[in-house]
Amino acid sequence: MAILSNQYFFPLFQLGLLGLLLFALWRDYGTTPDRIFVVRGLRQMTTLERATGLVIAAIVTIINKSVFDDDDAGWRHYSAIINFVDLVAIVYLCYVSPWSRKHILGLFDRLTEERPLS
Repeated sequence: MAILSNQYFFPLFQLGLLGLLLFALWRDYGTTPDRIFVVRGLRQMTTLERATGLVIAAIVTIINKSVFDDDDAGWRHYSAIINFVDLVAIVYLCYVSPWSRKHILGLFDRLTEERPLS
């Protein structure tokens, strides 16, 4: 399938990350006049650090490494700026944006919630 090749998947992935960043910026600044910052506890900050680390590891070491080693895709000359923009977007989404932090922590809490056996 050509859509899964580096030539197509990498730009789609970058557009997805940019779209998520723009949506978070819109939710943080565009729709709520009063931003509320909540101080997070140690458990929640550990969760955010894990999520951030996993995303950065996935993007930088796996996806970007395979894409930038591929000369046919033509992305090699832009690897530094693409990595920089990706890291800034991930740090904003995981540490700064109240909207995305709320949703990351909410998803983690739902996934790790212990439910009684039926």
